[in-house]
Amino acid sequence: MIATRMKSFQINFLLFFFCASTLLAQTAVTTPAAAKQAVPCNLGSIFEKNICSNIENNQASLVKFQLQKRSAENSLEKVKIWTQANYACIRCKPQPGFSGGSMLRKCVLENALNVAFFLVYDMKVNMNFVEDDGRTLLDWVQDDTEKTFEEAFETENEQDKKFLMQTLNNSMKFYNLFKNNGAKFGHELQKK
Repeated sequence: MIATRMKSFQINFLLFFFCASTLLAQTAVTTPAAAKQAVPCNLGSIFEKNICSNIENNQASLVKFQLQKRSAENSLEKVKIWTQANYACIRCKPQPGFSGGSMLRKCVLENALNVAFFLVYDMKVNMNFVEDDGRTLLDWVQDDTEKTFEEAFETENEQDKKFLMQTLNNSMKFYNLFKNNGAKFGHELQKK
C-alpha cells in the first residue's frame, strides 16, 4: 500500500513538473543569437576530452586537477576565476542521446552529481549562458526531462520504465540544484 501511494505521488509530481514546464515552454521566447557570449575558444580537444571523460566517471577531483593544470594556477580562487572566464569554451562532444554542450549538461547526462556540485558551489560557473543550440542549461534540462517523461509513459517494458523513472528523478535533482543556485530559463533572461 505504501509502495502504491509512493508511486502515485511520484507520478503526480512528475505530471505537475511536466505540465508546469510545458506551460513555461509555451510562454518562452526564443533567446536571440545575439545574447550568446562571444568568447574566443581554443582550449584544445585533448583537454576537453579529458574533462568530459572525468565527468563521465563523476570524478570531481580529476576535473579540478585538469582545470588547475590548464589554468596554470594552484589556488582555488585563481582556478575559479580562470574557469569562470573559460567555462563557455569547454565543450563536451555530441554522442548518441546527447547533442553535446557544456560541462554541466554532461553532468546531467552522466548523473555526475559530484562534478556538478564542484562546478556550481566551488567554481560558481555561469549557468545562464546561451549555448550553440540557443538554449540555456535550464531550457535543455527541461527539454530533456520532457522527452524522458514521454518515453516513460509510452514504453511497455517495465525495466525500461524503471530506468526512465530513475532518470527523471535524477533530472529533478539537477534541475533543483541549478534553479536554486541562480540558473534561469532563456525567457527569464530576456526580461532583464
